[in-house]
Amino acid sequence: MKTSIITTIATLILFAGISQTQAVLPCANLYTLSGTKISTEEIEKDSALTILFFWNTDNYKCREDVLELNDFYVEELKNKNIRIIAVCTGNAWDAGHIGTFVSGHNIAFEVYIDKNSDFRRAMSVPVVPFTMIINDEAESYSSYLGYNPAIEDLLGNEFKEYLASNRN
Repeated sequence: MKTSIITTIATLILFAGISQTQAVLPCANLYTLSGTKISTEEIEKDSALTILFFWNTDNYKCREDVLELNDFYVEELKNKNIRIIAVCTGNAWDAGHIGTFVSGHNIAFEVYIDKNSDFRRAMSVPVVPFTMIINDEAESYSSYLGYNPAIEDLLGNEFKEYLASNRN
């Protein structure tokens, strides 16, 4: 019990440091599932509200979050000005495995590969899964560390709050 409380407090302290609004996307290279190099500057050009999700196919909890995010995207977000970008880290040696997972589960959002986790380190992402919401001005709005079985509820509430606070 004490270990759980200490872990929760440590996570909250880490979360508080990460969640401050700041410019988010450092210049780095990612790769499409077909192996094409893409700069994060290209991703940042779109001014949509974005969920940036760091994950790894070797991690069961990450795969579960990707599937939950996909359901949420298809059911709630696909026709809105909201993007999901999944960045798979640490699997650069096995792009085929990542592509098989993505196509086998009909993942409907953008998926990129972060070879050697360079982008993850540049973003100071401590562990995967890690979810970050980036506002339409490319600033971090909110972030979540670790697996969340109700991620669609959490993000849905975040989007409602964000949209309500940005009405003119």
